[in-house]
Amino acid sequence: MGGHRNAGRGGFTLIELMMVILVMGIIATIAIPAFQGSQSRAARVDAAARELQGAVSLARQWAITKRQHTYLLLPDDNCSDKDKSFTHYAIYACTNETTCDDTAPEGEFIRGWKAYQEGVVVYPPPSTAEKNFALGTDNYASVKCLVWRPNGRMKGLAVTTPEIEVYPGRTDESGSVDGSPEDDARKYARATVVINRLTGISEVRNYEED
Repeated sequence: MGGHRNAGRGGFTLIELMMVILVMGIIATIAIPAFQGSQSRAARVDAAARELQGAVSLARQWAITKRQHTYLLLPDDNCSDKDKSFTHYAIYACTNETTCDDTAPEGEFIRGWKAYQEGVVVYPPPSTAEKNFALGTDNYASVKCLVWRPNGRMKGLAVTTPEIEVYPGRTDESGSVDGSPEDDARKYARATVVINRLTGISEVRNYEED
């Protein structure tokens, strides 16, 4: 009797352990790529936001050192060139100060059009100025832009701290962003470039810091 083994003892059989390992493997093959994709989106968004932060600093510094009104171009779907909508930026300096307040200021691009990271879209702050710019024979109409005066202060914004929103996303042929910025997959990976229009200081805030 003392040597009898209870057939109802606890524990797993070899087959049960193999089934558990198989299920865990399936879950890992699904979860790991999704996690890596989320991390990749967040990294691209952060890289684009840091690049925009540098562009903000360059535009302001150019305005001060060259004594020229300087514009950071942030085209949305109103831009005449739909290929640039939400996905490119450029920096433009007004070389004829008598035209700086015109719809089409005379000047030159000090940084030509540059695309953000693949799969990233950028929204300009609300109430951003809208002007026309020329690059050689190419004309870009109705481009949203932030403007710095020669004293280094921003111009034409009602808010003290304008915010440039950076999200994962893509545009369609009409220049519109596919989906809403409030989709969970986007807003949880977003970043914001916050600018103090009086001091010129900018910072990048990621969603986790909100």
